[in-house]
Amino acid sequence: MEKCCFYFLNEAKDKIGDMLINIVKDNKIDVSEDNLYKVYMLVKDKLDIIVPSHFNKICSTTPLITFYIKDILNFLGISTDEDDIKQKGYWTYTFIINAIEKKINKIKNYE
Repeated sequence: MEKCCFYFLNEAKDKIGDMLINIVKDNKIDVSEDNLYKVYMLVKDKLDIIVPSHFNKICSTTPLITFYIKDILNFLGISTDEDDIKQKGYWTYTFIINAIEKKINKIKNYE
């Protein structure tokens, strides 16, 4: 718990979204088409439960991690909020569509 708190206090000086932008700019996180597709497939049916209050009963640290994950998903536009999707999702969903098109073309080449 202490290491997690230390990380957020030192790395996320303003907002977690700002920290994420810096991580992406420094190539510390892979936001390739395939990875965005995989993330979307993992969470698409679970967006309504990825909220800190849902995991509050498990332990006191889990809501903090859930909040971080939810903030990243909102930053990417993978959200149940239509405003987040409209404002932030274009880039992400374009990458996801490209990943799907590559998979379709790969399947077509097998025929």
